[in-house]
Amino acid sequence: MRFLPLLLLPLFLAPAMADDSAADAVTTVGRTLLPSADLVGRGRVESVQSLTTGVTLARFKLEEVLHGRETGRSILIVSPDRSEFPAIGLPVLYFLKRLGRGRYEVGARVELGGAEGPFRLQAMKRFLEIEALENPQQKRRELHDYLMGNLTCGTRFLVWNAAREMAGFSRDNAGFFTLEDLMVIRRKNSVTRDKVLRDLLTETIENLSSVVARAPAVEDAPEVPVAPEPERPSLPPSEEFRSLEGAWRKGGLSREDRRVVILAVSTRHLRHAGPMLLDALTDPDPEVRRLAALNLGEAGYEPSADPLFLRLGTEQEKRVLAAVLQSLGVLKVEKATTEISRFARDPELTRPAVFALARIGTGKALDLLKETRSALEGQTGAAGEIRTLIDFLLSDDFRKQEEALEKIRRRRR
Repeated sequence: MRFLPLLLLPLFLAPAMADDSAADAVTTVGRTLLPSADLVGRGRVESVQSLTTGVTLARFKLEEVLHGRETGRSILIVSPDRSEFPAIGLPVLYFLKRLGRGRYEVGARVELGGAEGPFRLQAMKRFLEIEALENPQQKRRELHDYLMGNLTCGTRFLVWNAAREMAGFSRDNAGFFTLEDLMVIRRKNSVTRDKVLRDLLTETIENLSSVVARAPAVEDAPEVPVAPEPERPSLPPSEEFRSLEGAWRKGGLSREDRRVVILAVSTRHLRHAGPMLLDALTDPDPEVRRLAALNLGEAGYEPSADPLFLRLGTEQEKRVLAAVLQSLGVLKVEKATTEISRFARDPELTRPAVFALARIGTGKALDLLKETRSALEGQTGAAGEIRTLIDFLLSDDFRKQEEALEKIRRRRR
């Protein structure tokens, strides 16, 4: 495999084998790339030289090892195709095979530039971690939780990635999905306007319906009792988290590395990430602030309620404000209700604002939600879509969906 598409390294999960004794849910990364990859590393090309023999030699500065043993911070990569190497200085992730004499050849590469680069790296790291698990049951459970978490709470890239993965994973691992999961997937399918995403989610629903045969449609779903969950043991932070926290506290990280650190703690260490995320809420990079604001709610970090509320009066970036509104809703910050309702008048922030009001769910919040709907009465186009959305937010279906989502959030915390 000489080169993979730049937009996405295919992370499809290979179907598990039918024989339970040998069944194992493995990623494409593990099945096709890792066996031949001696080293998986993130870094940047420092120099490229075309030799008279027709091959190209590049010096690669290795900044992070994701798989294999580190053999030096700067290594040599040999390829007959110069296009294997991006422009000097651009971030890239390589799957490399050792040739000997300190040289490697490229098995595959993943571009890490652009707005989606950090999310590609996040997804790759998580899949490599899951692939390294030895217990097949644990591996399946980790895959299930990661996909459901991304489908409901991820960025556009992670939502798409989760939908693509889930279409294959659910076919042979449907037993790991619950009625609540199926309700969430059906609701996601009913509200998305992306036809291809709907097709992927529809495939997943079809795969699950044969096993969760009695699962009702969203509109006919019965009450889902929320069973009390056993108290989770208070686990100490892992060594990886301590390392990430130390790097963050030390400071001096580049914008890209700050994004990667916040993504990593949000994805793998959410129960300990609260203080770091709160600190990142005032980062100079809007994307870091957005990730921090979004995941403070996912972490259920109550000390962030006041700082998030105050952020409504100081934040200028709309994408960050949307994340702040979402977390204020997830945390049910009642005193923010009136301020949130004002943001519902901004077309770019109407959706996160009305969702936040519905999640807070107090009498005052719901009254303001109804007032917002009344102001849109008789309008068509985007205003009509918002009116229909508010009808859903005031329904029992939304409440059932939120109960299912809260279960997923609790598993991640």
